[in-house]
Amino acid sequence: MLPRPRTLAPPPDPPRALDLTGWALRRGRAVRVLVQGDAMGATVSAGEWLLVDPVTPSLLLAGDVVLAALGAGPEVLRVVSIELRRSAPGDVVAAWCTLRGDGGGEARVVEGAQVIGRVVGVDREGVILPLAHCSARPTTVEWVLRFGLGALALVVALAALLRR
Repeated sequence: MLPRPRTLAPPPDPPRALDLTGWALRRGRAVRVLVQGDAMGATVSAGEWLLVDPVTPSLLLAGDVVLAALGAGPEVLRVVSIELRRSAPGDVVAAWCTLRGDGGGEARVVEGAQVIGRVVGVDREGVILPLAHCSARPTTVEWVLRFGLGALALVVALAALLRR
């Protein structure tokens, strides 16, 4: 007796660009994204290619330029502030980011999971220029607020060891 033929599910709809970009970033791969629109004003212009690295929302800093999955497609915006909060009592603490374009516009508060990558460079006429955020080197106060006094004590101890 011949084996019964298997039925295959129909192929899924072709994925959108955001789906592919998000898929690659969630798997730890850097991507290139073409800028469309002028939300970022003079920082990046329409038609430029951006280099985007994957990012964990808890590692974002105010001033980072990020790629966020909002509405109809990805948007390039700057992190204005980050707040840790719970959706409901007993829930896990999640990062919420306030994002705004450098070209103005209204600030938006989004869940950290919607931030899918950090912009690290811009391709200008074949030359990759690094795109540093405003607070590339956190101050001592920012370290204490972010990681606690234990982390600060560890950094001080390591610095003392390295000086010897």
